[in-house]
Formats: sequence, structure tokens, C-alpha cells
Amino acid sequence: MDFLLTTEQKLLINSIHEFCVKNIDPNWVKIDDEGRFPPDTVKELARLGVHGGVLSEEFGGSDMSFLDVALVQEELSSHDPTLVTAGVMGLSNSWPYIVQTYGSSEAKSELLPKITSGDAILGIASTEAQGGTDLAGIQRVQARKINKDKWIIEGEKSIVSGGALIDSMPWGGGWFLLSRTAPIETRHKGLTNFIIYRKKEGEIISGVNYSRYKHMGRHALDSDILTIDKVEVEDKYRVGGVNDGFRVAVEGFNLGRTFIGGSILGGVKWLINQGLQWIRERKLFGQSLASYQGVSFELAKIYEELEAARLLVYRAAWLADRYYKQKDPTVKPIDIGVAGATAKTKATEVALKASEEIMQWFGGMAYFTELPVFRALLGAFAYIQGAEGAPKALRDLIARSLVEGRVRIE
Repeated sequence: MDFLLTTEQKLLINSIHEFCVKNIDPNWVKIDDEGRFPPDTVKELARLGVHGGVLSEEFGGSDMSFLDVALVQEELSSHDPTLVTAGVMGLSNSWPYIVQTYGSSEAKSELLPKITSGDAILGIASTEAQGGTDLAGIQRVQARKINKDKWIIEGEKSIVSGGALIDSMPWGGGWFLLSRTAPIETRHKGLTNFIIYRKKEGEIISGVNYSRYKHMGRHALDSDILTIDKVEVEDKYRVGGVNDGFRVAVEGFNLGRTFIGGSILGGVKWLINQGLQWIRERKLFGQSLASYQGVSFELAKIYEELEAARLLVYRAAWLADRYYKQKDPTVKPIDIGVAGATAKTKATEVALKASEEIMQWFGGMAYFTELPVFRALLGAFAYIQGAEGAPKALRDLIARSLVEGRVRIE
């Protein structure tokens, strides 16, 4: 078991660090205040080979490992603790990879090179108002086949990612959409996935509209209500088999949760570094704050928890590499699913505890928006509250997998 990064991984992280020092550090607070992610940053991430980097070289990707992606996200969010930059990069890797794995050759050739060039974004549209994590209960977006080559899709999704960002892309993009294609009684056996465009070749698609929610934090990556008004979608944009969408989508969420874990690691690192600088310099009763055990012991506990979360994230990414990249027959999607769920729940828990503790070190100053520490807490809240799986729902998944014997305690 080797815990050392390769020379290539170290060089990759150094290149991302240099990019962040120049482009992210001076601008992330302004970007959060303005609530708009710069398309130029997407283009720069593509130039660095990490926007869609996990995709095959056939589509302009770098054929990065999933661990590479997690490492890059960790570095990005250690410079942008709102987690938006890492979140955009995560979207460009998880759902496009599922399209690469299960999509038609026509759809892959059309969309994936636009993602790896930084000209398009593919978000996720799964959540519905009656229940986010209950994918088997999806019913508000219906897809009906009208002939062998076309479907009619209509309905509404809640909390979809990145409508405004898609609109800002030169080519465009859209969402990986979960829809119902069989009666609700079929539950998870009646779902089918599609790519549905909001913008394509620079043109907005009629009938695909969104309205933006107001966020507590993470303002530069929007979440929206998506409405689809009887839009015709060609069958080539179906991803996976008819009524086999649940299985395929779950694989995407497995990857997404792993990447989210990587993002959160960097945000916690940023928090710790902010806190360290403060407690070293701040004097109280003639001594530095760092000299008080009430502070220093909590620092040690946060560091311990961060290291534990890091190992969980890296292991989930490692399992994804074993399954998808190395075709290891001993690894199954459920293994990645439980590992990704464990990584995400642990990382979000660490982020919440670290934010609460470190903000207390700053005293009353942490209550004012002039100090940016609160932005890290609000950035992590998107994932604490449930993006790509609420913590309690993920713990239910972990528990059921253990009880039913789908994974074992080795």
C-alpha cells in the first residue's frame, strides 16, 4: 500500500497551484459576490487539461485517473473555498464520463470534445420537488417515444446545476436528465436518461427554461428550477438502455460524491491555514492563541479528521480507477458507491466542525462579512444540505449495503 503521490501527480498539483495563485486567489471573493462564474476560467481549466480531463484522448481529454481529478479538486478548493471552481471541474468529469461510457457514438462525438475544449458544460438534472435522493420516485419529468428516433420530454426538475453557466458557454451544453419512461409503479425499473440541451452551437433551445434559486453561499454556481415544455429529443441523446436509467445514473452519483469529497478537502485546508495564521499572530493575555490548549487541541482534532477524510476520498477514487480504468473484476459499482458515500459524509462533517471551531478563534470578527472565513462554511453547506445525496440518506445507503451483504467489513 503506497501513500506517495507519483512524480506526475506532484507536477499536476504544482501546475494547478500556480494557476490558482495567479487567477483564483485575487478573484474568488469578487466572483462569489458577483454570482457569476467566468467562462474564461473554464477555458483555462480546459487548457490545463483538467476540464473533462478524465475523458479519453479520443474526445480531447487527458485520460486522467479519478484520483488525479480528486487531487486537482482539492488544490482548486484550497484557493477557492466556496468550492465553485472545484464544483465546475467536477461536473465536467463525472457526468461526461458516464456519457462516454454509456452514450451513443453520435452524442459522444458531438458533446464531449466541446467539454474538453472548455466550450460546454454538462450539469445534472435529477432532483424533483417530492424527493431528491429518492431517484426511484422520479415522476415529474416524463419521456414518451413518438417514433423509433424521437422522444417528447416534458416536466419540471428542482435544484438542477448551472443554467446560467451553460448560457455563458460559447457552444453551450445542458444536463444529464433522469426521466420516467414507465409507470410510477415500476419505480427504479422505469427510468431512462437523456442529454437535454439548453444551448447548442451557440443557440438557446426553445422549450428548455430555468429560473434561478437564491443561494446562502456558493453564489457563482447557480442552482435552478428546470422546466421542459414538450421538447423533442432524438434517441441518439439517450444515455444507456430504456428503463435502465437508474443503474446508469447511480454510477454517475458514485463518481460525483467522490469528487465532492475531494473538493471539500481543499476547503477545509483553506480554513485551517486561515486559522493557523490567526492563532500564531493573535495575542490574548500576553500569549498567542496557539499556546492555549483549548485552541491547540481543537486544531489537532480538525487535522486528524481532515487526514481521515482524505484517506476515504482517495480510496473511493482509487476504487473508481480500479473499476473503470483498470477493469478490475473484483471491484463492483456498489463498492465505489459505498466508498463515495462514506467519503462525502465524512468530508462534509469535517467541514462543518472545522468551520464552527475556526470561526470561534476569530471571535466577533467572524460574524462580519469583511472576513471571508464564513464563505467556506456556506460553500460546504451546499453539500452538507444534500447536493448529490443528503448525509442521512447516504448513511442509510451504507447501512443497507452492510445489512444486505452487498459489501463486507473486511
